[in-house]
Amino acid sequence: MAHTHSAHFKARAHILRLLGDQLIGNDRLAVFELVKNAYDADATRVTVTLKMESEKSSITVADNGCGMTLDQLRNGWLEIGTDAKRGDNRSAWSSRFKRVPLGEKGVGRLAACKLGDRLILTTRAKGQPEYHMRIDWAKLIDDHDYIDKVGIDILQRDEPELFMGNEIGTRIRILKLLRAEWTRGEVRALKRMLTSLTSPFHAPDSFAVQFKVPGYEEWLEELFEPEDILAQAVWEFSFGIDERGFTWNYRFNPPHRFKSLKPKEASSAPGERLEMSEDDPSWDRKKVHLDSEYLKGIGPIKGQFHVYDRRSKVLNLTGNTNQVKQFLNEQTGVRVYRDGIRVYNYGEPDDDWLGLNARRINRPALKMGTNSVIAAVHIRHSSTSELHEKTNREGFDENDCFLRFRSVMQNVVEFLDRTRREDRESLDRAIKGEASALTTGTERFEQTVSALRKTLKKHHLENELGPKLDVIEKEYDSLREVAMSAGAAGMNIVVIFHEVEREVRDLDAAIRNRLSEERIAQHARHLVQLLEGFAPLLKKNKQRRVKVSDILAHVKFLTERRFSLHEITFSCPVLTGEDVDFEVSGADNLYLGAIINLVDNAIHWCKKRRELDSQKRQMAIAIRTLPDWAEEGPCLAVIDTGPGFEIDFEDAVKPFVSTRAGGMGLGLYYARLVMESQGGAVMLADLSELDLPKVYDGAAVILRFRRK
Repeated sequence: MAHTHSAHFKARAHILRLLGDQLIGNDRLAVFELVKNAYDADATRVTVTLKMESEKSSITVADNGCGMTLDQLRNGWLEIGTDAKRGDNRSAWSSRFKRVPLGEKGVGRLAACKLGDRLILTTRAKGQPEYHMRIDWAKLIDDHDYIDKVGIDILQRDEPELFMGNEIGTRIRILKLLRAEWTRGEVRALKRMLTSLTSPFHAPDSFAVQFKVPGYEEWLEELFEPEDILAQAVWEFSFGIDERGFTWNYRFNPPHRFKSLKPKEASSAPGERLEMSEDDPSWDRKKVHLDSEYLKGIGPIKGQFHVYDRRSKVLNLTGNTNQVKQFLNEQTGVRVYRDGIRVYNYGEPDDDWLGLNARRINRPALKMGTNSVIAAVHIRHSSTSELHEKTNREGFDENDCFLRFRSVMQNVVEFLDRTRREDRESLDRAIKGEASALTTGTERFEQTVSALRKTLKKHHLENELGPKLDVIEKEYDSLREVAMSAGAAGMNIVVIFHEVEREVRDLDAAIRNRLSEERIAQHARHLVQLLEGFAPLLKKNKQRRVKVSDILAHVKFLTERRFSLHEITFSCPVLTGEDVDFEVSGADNLYLGAIINLVDNAIHWCKKRRELDSQKRQMAIAIRTLPDWAEEGPCLAVIDTGPGFEIDFEDAVKPFVSTRAGGMGLGLYYARLVMESQGGAVMLADLSELDLPKVYDGAAVILRFRRK
């Protein structure tokens, strides 16, 4: 006989902390999640305060958004995984500013659990009492077996204590932090993350995030605010269009480093009108300039453009390349505002309503793309009677009026590109001039050996040292044959050849200068040792565990002569016990080759920057171990005082991409292949996140190894 029994899923109370740990990767993301909730609540201002006072440490996120009612607290905030912002409900955008919700998982409140053991929430909506509740996560989880048995007391304050008068909003305080101490790099990373949400324009729906770290204000020095990043634009352009004509102002702001370039300003002439392209099918080709008839239903248009040059050679001169890039990645695009309220999705990262990127296909150098411009276009509702927003609020209906509006804006962009073309070309010339080739002459190995044999014969030493030279020549030929036949996938074999050739010349000089037999023998032994030292680079790739200090000691031995020759200060604290050592698994000969490639690059760029700078600067290279820098595994960093990357790092690790004179563009590519083949990765670090002396202001390339 069969029976059917009913059963129900049950969730243990500790799932709150488990979900927080699984769904929110780290503490910075947890704070970021709370700030995104403030954005979704139509806040225009949110203040994040991180207090690091041992047991009194806390994080506070306070906003001036719409606040929450009692029903929203019960059935929204206290409901885990609410679908209020997902699926079909995602069209229910914010009531005041019609913002696209940033939070989608309904797990923002778990961010608080991720950060600390105690939460104090105070909120007030318009026309509502102030509500206050406290949650002791640790006690709540310890005192209850199942989550459905957990009760939360919500205090109603008919006389508000925090939001006075007509003030509304939400404040969340998190106490008893699970991590009371944050590093300087983590604080700065959180600041950069919060800045990416901040609106670059002043409008009624602007969203500004203020970040405070009492007692550690110096940690945030030199980090850009949105206004600072707008000021980094190479080209600035503002305009106005109405039935009276076309007014505009243009400014070219070249980086100060390019002394041959001067700032330039230009503006419209009285009565100027916008010239329209004949390629527009809706345009009357008998006409040339925009007229009031074409603007019917659109009305006056105003706007401002900030255009950037994203080449690393230019961005490196801003002083904080990574932060500028991150902000541009989040904020670039051409946004539309009607009566100061943003119309979505125009200007979102995946939106190209003006077709800017398609324009760049044939002439990318002279056309701006969506990722290089931060722009705002302003129109008035009273004048745009024929511009209708779609029912899902994702932009305007693409009727005749919208097509004419878009055509006007496309012609404004074309005008700006024409106006800045000469300055763009002058900037190109300046960049190429600054990157003049640095060449060095090298003697062929055969010629060097031949000269040495003549010296040995002249000094009657061919019988004594001739056999050693035969061994050296044979080893060299064997090394070259193996390297060339294997392709040496990006390994800088030229470095090996140059080092060996230099030692041969030194041996030749020692003989010609009649140094003692012991000194001459010492040079010969060192040459043999050098060849033996390079040999592991081409041996079979055996997998084993090895201390990273052993690999770096080998790197030092093979490169220290070059550091001395070029007067470069080399530092490797793990070899002196000042940095933490760790073991790595894999083919250590491949790791050795990858690091030597990075060191060779660093030497080149240190020399180049010193020659380009007007004043003599110290050249230095450091290799630091970073066992806890990445969650995926231990790392080491090769850091230099060069000019930084002149091309995007994503491009630099591709094969045959190089800005180095005579470079093959395989060094970083080989390092990437090596690390990926061994379960690791190659990355570029932000120097501000590493604890380094100020002299190290070039590049920091990270090799991340896999964990045990």
